[in-house]
Amino acid sequence: MLFVENDFGRYSMGSTTDGLKKSADGSLTVVIQKDKPADTSNWLPAPEDAFNLTLRLYGPQTPILDGSYRLPE
Repeated sequence: MLFVENDFGRYSMGSTTDGLKKSADGSLTVVIQKDKPADTSNWLPAPEDAFNLTLRLYGPQTPILDGSYRLPE
């Protein structure tokens, strides 16, 4: 349950994280993976093996509240 050590130095992301890039429609795609992508703006480094992801959601909508929402792979 500890942060994942990484050379990039990013351990979490939030609304105050500098440099995040939103799509034209205002959505935000977060890339969570081990390998460093070409564009690291929205990258959260992950370990090679299994890990726990914790999300803190403010103002959740019905799919989150009723448990029907599933994170994309």
